Parts: sequence; C-alpha cells; structure tokens
Amino acid sequence: MARSLAANEAKHGAQARTKGLPALGPGGPWGAGLTAETDQELAAAGRALAHPMRIYILRALGRQGSYCGDLAVWLGLAQSTVSHHLRILREAGLIEGVQQGSATCYRINRERCRAVCRLVRDVLGEEFVQG
Repeated sequence: MARSLAANEAKHGAQARTKGLPALGPGGPWGAGLTAETDQELAAAGRALAHPMRIYILRALGRQGSYCGDLAVWLGLAQSTVSHHLRILREAGLIEGVQQGSATCYRINRERCRAVCRLVRDVLGEEFVQG
C-alpha cells in the first residue's frame, strides 16, 4: 500500500523530494523571491490536483458547498472514495470543512486557491501566463 505524503515527509523530510536538484537562488532567471518552500508548496498543491476526480470535486464545490454524502451520490462514487479525495484536497488547503452538527460541509478555500494560482504565475513567469 502506498505511503501517504505526510508519512513520507515525517520519515524522510520534505527536502528529500528535491535532493540532488541544483539550488536556484533568488534573482537570476528563476524568479526573485521564489524559494525551496514555495517550490514545496506548489508541489503539494500539484499533487492534490493530480487526480481528475479531485478537479471535478473542486468544480462542484466552486458552485456551492456540499457534504461528502451528497457529493458521493452526485458523483456516483462510494462515500469512502469521495472522503479520500476530500481529505487530500483539505490537507492541501484547497478546500475547508465547516462542521454543521454531526456533518461537515465542504467548500472551496478561495484565498488558498488564489495563492496557488499566484505561485504558478510566479514560477512560470508573467509573460508565460499572458501568452
């Protein structure tokens, strides 16, 4: 069974994924202010976005908040599967849950999603994003 990202980082540290890569200091052609931490942050968001079902869930939650059970019915998936995807999106900070009684209503964390979009723009460069 695959080890979770959190368990892998706890055992090996977040820097293990970038071991052996050249250090890209501030300035130069790589973008001022970009650090290993911003690289790690963007990579974590990228991993959360790497499954088409999670993109689909984000699209659904972008319209209105929803409960796991309602998403499962709407998507035609097992509630445990939807819960798994919600957990990954929540750990990346892309969604947040609001406790309502015994249930949790999930919604987009718009500020975090904006921050991820800014990171992508900063990493790729403004001229790349504008086309």
